[in-house]
Amino acid sequence: MMTETTPLARRQILGGMLAAGAASMIAPSSHAATAAKSFDPENPNDQSLAFRKLAFTLDDKMGFWWIRGTRYGLRDAKLTPFWEMHIGKFFTVRDLPGGDYEVTTVSAAFYADLKTGAFIKEFDNPFTGKTIKLGYFPPKPSKTIFGVDGMHPATSGPLASLASVGALGPTWVQGDRVVLRADHVLSGPMSGYAQPVEVNDLTTYFGSLRDIVNPKIASAPAAQVFSDINTWPGWLEMGDQPGNYYSRAYGEKVFSYNAMPKLWRDLMAQEYPEIANDPAAALRG
Repeated sequence: MMTETTPLARRQILGGMLAAGAASMIAPSSHAATAAKSFDPENPNDQSLAFRKLAFTLDDKMGFWWIRGTRYGLRDAKLTPFWEMHIGKFFTVRDLPGGDYEVTTVSAAFYADLKTGAFIKEFDNPFTGKTIKLGYFPPKPSKTIFGVDGMHPATSGPLASLASVGALGPTWVQGDRVVLRADHVLSGPMSGYAQPVEVNDLTTYFGSLRDIVNPKIASAPAAQVFSDINTWPGWLEMGDQPGNYYSRAYGEKVFSYNAMPKLWRDLMAQEYPEIANDPAAALRG
């Protein structure tokens, strides 16, 4: 999983949606229909607004995502489970001139034994028979710029060498539910990899239409389903083994560090106590 994807006229859009925020004047059964009239899922600005409110926030307050899933090896159309993933991310957002915005994120992933649920640092690779050290990387702040069309290519760091294609949408509305895809494809040579890297991050966000069009809500409660299909990471020591590195996961956005899953917080306190004690300082670097 590599991660990590505003409207150019956000303020004008929000101002035009004040009527939809006057929920007390509308019968509850009419809320979704009224909100739908002010939101066009095919309008790039509306789609970008939905993405920013679901994935991040319109203001500068810290937000958090927890993601839980399973990592697999994929070969000959057969999935072999490797380990469970417990991932946490926290972020802040800064507006940029011209309507783009910069998201600063710190991520920490922990892997657990499929049977016992215990935190693991080594793994017996079923494809090679080798015991390898898992590829944990210290949580450090990373910065990504987004615009109306989604994530911009990285200009520094290890991902800057890769060709980057972001795709925001399609977006669709079902009743009060907004569903939005935000995919990101990376490819090219990368340090530490014997073969060119191919990364396909496929994320679907969903949340309430009423939250998205409500100008009083800067960050809408949201959830996501995530999967990726990638080349083997170098540290897995797969050599010339065919196949792909695959994951499937589910996550939710929360609004405080203490609302993150206890297991993840306990592992953070164990492995990265300074960050656990002051996540805001970690974002500042």
